[in-house]
Formats: sequence, C-alpha cells, structure tokens
Amino acid sequence: LGILFNYDDEWIMATRGSFTSEQSIRGFNILKSKYDLSKFVKGFTYLLEIIYSENRIVVSYEHDKVTFLSVTSPEGELNWYTARAIFNSSEIKEEDIVESTMITFGKETFDIYKKLNTPNREGFVIRFYPSNCQ
Repeated sequence: LGILFNYDDEWIMATRGSFTSEQSIRGFNILKSKYDLSKFVKGFTYLLEIIYSENRIVVSYEHDKVTFLSVTSPEGELNWYTARAIFNSSEIKEEDIVESTMITFGKETFDIYKKLNTPNREGFVIRFYPSNCQ
C-alpha cells in the first residue's frame, strides 16, 4: 500500500512501514513519471497500489504502474463518489483507478464475486452500500 500525502508543500510517498522502502521510492518515481503532482489536492491522502515486476505478489505485471484505491482526510476515508471527484480533479487517468462496485450485501454476494476471481488478473474493491466499508 502506497500512502501519498502533502506535508509542508511537498508530496511524500510512504508505505505502511517506511518512508524509504524500495516500494515507496519506486512508487513515487512511477507516480512522478505519469502525473503532475501540482494538480493533486493538498489536505487529502491518496491510497494506491504500487505495481512493478520485482514486487510481484499474485499477478505478474509487465509494466510499472500505480493503481489508486481511495482517498482519506483527517476525519477518515471519503465516500467513493467524493474520492472519484478528487481523482478527477487531480487528473488521474481512469485506467489508474481501481475497478470498484457498490453493492448491498446479501447471502449470495460472496459466491457472485468469487466466480469473478480469475488467475493472473487484478482484483477489485467491493464497497458495501450505504456505508463505505470495504
């Protein structure tokens, strides 16, 4: 998990355990190569997946990328529609935003989404409506 935030007018990338890990450094470099960080909204924290071949966990990727998962504020995680608005204002490309669907939880929910689990394919985020639980 990459954690991108602005501190003292500087964008900083960290991972859960480090500001200087290979993942955080590589993720920040990927991000800077694709995006103008001056377009990103200060005061919010962007959560993203850092993807590169040497960091393979499940899916084998042939190219480096970041996938935006969510946005938080000091008060907590933002509603998905608000997060999407921040992604749009930051000019984040649609292809770099996680596939997400909002559902009402039901008995058959697990079975439906389990069938969508295919080998060597990126996953997606399920958001349970009306809350924003993931």
